[in-house]
Amino acid sequence: MTDFSKAPTARHDDALDDATASEAALLARALVRTRTAAQMTQQQVADAMGTTRTVIARLESGRGLPSTRTLQRFARATGSELRISFAPSVSRTVGHGHHASTTPSTKGLPMSRDLRDPYELLKYLTSRRALLGTAGAVAGGAALTRAANPVAAQTPIASPAASPAAEGYTTITTPLGTYDIPTNPQRVVTIDSRLDLEPAIALNLPVIATCYDNPTAWVPTSPDLLAFPGIVDVEQVAALEPDLIICVNLDNEWWPAPTLNQIAPVVTTEFEIHWRDNLTNLSQWLGTTERLEEALAEYDALIADIQTRHAEKIAEKQIVYLQFFPEDGVVRYNIGQFLQAFVLQDIGGTPLSGFQDLESAVISTERLVELADADGFLVQNFGDSLYEYLEEDVLWQTLPAVKAGAVTVTRGNTNYGSIYTATELAHLYDDLYGKIV
Repeated sequence: MTDFSKAPTARHDDALDDATASEAALLARALVRTRTAAQMTQQQVADAMGTTRTVIARLESGRGLPSTRTLQRFARATGSELRISFAPSVSRTVGHGHHASTTPSTKGLPMSRDLRDPYELLKYLTSRRALLGTAGAVAGGAALTRAANPVAAQTPIASPAASPAAEGYTTITTPLGTYDIPTNPQRVVTIDSRLDLEPAIALNLPVIATCYDNPTAWVPTSPDLLAFPGIVDVEQVAALEPDLIICVNLDNEWWPAPTLNQIAPVVTTEFEIHWRDNLTNLSQWLGTTERLEEALAEYDALIADIQTRHAEKIAEKQIVYLQFFPEDGVVRYNIGQFLQAFVLQDIGGTPLSGFQDLESAVISTERLVELADADGFLVQNFGDSLYEYLEEDVLWQTLPAVKAGAVTVTRGNTNYGSIYTATELAHLYDDLYGKIV
């Protein structure tokens, strides 16, 4: 058996500098995501690499930077491909020699910043709000119109895939402008596998492909659905010849909505509005209000049933939903921007200490006692074995709700999504309230 703990590493210091530590944390999260996408446990990866589970745990801890050789073996073990690329930093140099100056890059985020990390995404959205202002950042709702008479609508923006307004096309206005979309699309591509794919399926659209990440287990996807996890390949999307694209209203490598709008008409979603509003917006643009009402009626009936069966606990007990990353050694809890908050609000439940923002929501594991008053915990488990790190923490084991068994663990990422992830969360909260004494 090969001992990969002795394999050469670029850095494996006890105390990494800030820049190296940040790189190590991003790499560790990428390793965890790769393993979980392959539906493998740490032990299975260790067996495939000819090493021990302890070594894999250390690779995923973010305490050092593994060698390229080790990463190649990890990639082969998980059936993935290791790719190394270079990207410009946040600032770039303009000009040459003595006339060179440094200016902020307008290209967007560097490719090394993985926005599948929920906290990198929140920081990005926060910076975007600061740059654009709240109104500009979530302008999608204000721009929503569906033209009953295309002639009376604004002049459509030219788009290669949008024909003149006529039978079979409807003129709409989205945050990207005013243009035509097919009334009966046949080849729909969704960019975000949560915010875009879920409502498309709920509205019975013929989705042929999705991007960003693999769909979660609770989303009822077709076995023929193509999935292209990772940063969007615009040429790959174009090759699919879509007649409609659904994309989060952003302009960066992960969600390039304006660029995609030159391939096919794009209808948009927003990160920072309620999932119900995103679903409603899409339904109005696409003219699928009947299916919208059916989907929302099913969800609302589930919420009403939970409220009836757990009325007393919902009124009196306090919930904590949290996420733990071993490489950071911190717990982040009750973040108000996540879907867990929206669903808890739908139910009428109370979060311990209220909903938190990104900065106030973080505590070290040494401070877990601050959550001792919680009556129940909903723990996000990104991978099939990630929760075990928290389970083994001594202070976690001392919390009264944990000792009482009032803990429910997710079976995947529930930070963002639409009606299917909201439904999944409702069932999880139902389970949790059932465990609370």
